[in-house]
Amino acid sequence: MKLYNYLPEIVAKYPNIFLEINEKNHEILKSAYYDVKNNISVKKFREKIKISKSTITSIIKGENMPSLEFLEKLSKEIKWNFWDLIYENSEYLRSKTNKNKVKIPKELTNDLAYLLGALRDGSMTHYSNVYEVEISQKAKDWLSNSIAPRFDKVFGISSKIKLIKRKPNNAFTIRIRSAALFGIFKILSGYERHN
Repeated sequence: MKLYNYLPEIVAKYPNIFLEINEKNHEILKSAYYDVKNNISVKKFREKIKISKSTITSIIKGENMPSLEFLEKLSKEIKWNFWDLIYENSEYLRSKTNKNKVKIPKELTNDLAYLLGALRDGSMTHYSNVYEVEISQKAKDWLSNSIAPRFDKVFGISSKIKLIKRKPNNAFTIRIRSAALFGIFKILSGYERHN
């Protein structure tokens, strides 16, 4: 089953996630910027979004990754299906400081559904600038033979298993630090913390 375009939902909650640029979405980005130049002028756009000329230039040239927040601001100035084209032609997200790029799932596969269900044995933690997805279990084999390969297949992330000492029992865990993975999991799982 195809997933809907959830990138605008991610940007609403996690704006500091960045898009890995490939040739196709770079062309879409340049077209959108060209339309902005013709519609409201580059100067007015820069003033409106409060980003320097050099930053915008480096993004449009493909030297720097655009944040989803920048893409959202750009999308508001054009009248065509920018987000749908970006979603359709993009492959990876990442955070600015984390080198892990995360594959963007576009179909609800059995493996993705399994990982979303495995969150029952896990947690999603955010503090300061740290975003973590963790799945813990006493059965190390389940983590190594079932969960780790699925993270690799669905998100392109190799994960390591660590022994975490918790009283009264020891447990094994897969912990992945990634704002992009955290954002995708939050949106697709519908998980909200209730106080």
